This record gives sequence, structure tokens and C-alpha cells, in this order.
Amino acid sequence: LKNPLGPLINLIPLLEEKETDTAKKEMLTVLHRNADYMKNLVVKTLELAMLNSPNTRFSIEELRLFDEVNQIINNKKILFDDHNVKIVNNIDRSFFIKADRLRLEELLTNIFENSVKYCQKDCKITIGATRTDAFVTMSIVDTGIGMTKEEVDRIFDEFYKADSARHDIQNTGLGMSICKRIVEKHGGRIWVESPGPGEGTTVFFTLPAGSTP
Repeated sequence: LKNPLGPLINLIPLLEEKETDTAKKEMLTVLHRNADYMKNLVVKTLELAMLNSPNTRFSIEELRLFDEVNQIINNKKILFDDHNVKIVNNIDRSFFIKADRLRLEELLTNIFENSVKYCQKDCKITIGATRTDAFVTMSIVDTGIGMTKEEVDRIFDEFYKADSARHDIQNTGLGMSICKRIVEKHGGRIWVESPGPGEGTTVFFTLPAGSTP
């Protein structure tokens, strides 16, 4: 599925750039957007299938959580700036976790992108963490549009999209399903809470705690 999309994704932008007829250019733009969506959908579906496989192994190492989160925030700076989102990292600098660095970035990136997507004006995202002997529990709190009970109950369903995202061509409905698999592969759990529409959303997940120096 992915290979035949390559020529479309590479050639449509060239045609789009050279086209001078406004109507034809708009049609090419629609084709370009949908080809990108199809590729994204295929990539996410393959990713989910790989995470579901019992043969998939993670590269686990001890990570200082504050530093890892800060790096991911810096990597997504353009996203936050473009949407005027204020993001605050309140994680204790002494917390370590046992995790796969690349999977942790994928996990947080998916959650951040979801939070930004459903932000309201003057949106704020606050990241916190608490620790027990065995696990660190992270929380990502946003001041976005919030969720209904039905949306909370279904957020980890594959291909599910909340009402406000049903027509979003970039939303595959797989991001939170992938987050769930990543957390579970680490031996943790993930859940979402929201007081209701307009009241913001909090994503919680647990990861194995590392040793504190």
C-alpha cells in the first residue's frame, strides 16, 4: 500500500507548482492532501500492527524524565508557537524512568498534537509527574475543549474520531491507540479524564520508575 503512494506524493507537488490554471491547481491541492493522508494512515496502521506483535522489543534505558520531556517540547516548538500554546514542564528533576527513548517521544508527541488540535484561545498545557516505588505517573493537562463521557470512553478505540475531528483530513484516529500500545508495552497503563465539554482534558499514563541517584 505504501510503495504505490510514493510517486503520487513526489509528483503531485511538482504538478501543483507548475500549474497556472487556478481550478486545476485547487484540484491538485486536494489530491496532494489526500495522498498525504493515505500515506499517514498506512504508516500509522503499520505502526499499530508492529506494536501489537509479541515479537516487538523496546530498547529500554534509564532516562531523566524532565530532560527527555524538555527535549521533546523543544522539538515541537514550532507546533506550540504556531498555535499560541503555552507549555509548562513541572516534572521533578530527580525522577528517572525505564523507557525506550524513541517510543517515549512518539507517545508524548501524539498526546501533545492531540492537545493542540483541541485547544481553545490562550491554551495551556501543563506536564506533571508523581512517583511510587515501581512507577512514575505522568499527567498532561490541557485547557482545551474537553470531552464528553462517550468520547473519553472511546478515545483509545482504533480509527475513532471525536465529533470535532471527524472532518480533519490529517486525523487518522489511530494516535491514541498507538499511545495505549506503547504504554502497555512498557508495562504501564494510560487513561483520560475530562470534567466535560469546555473544561479541558488530562491524559495520565504510568511508566516503570528508574533508580534515583
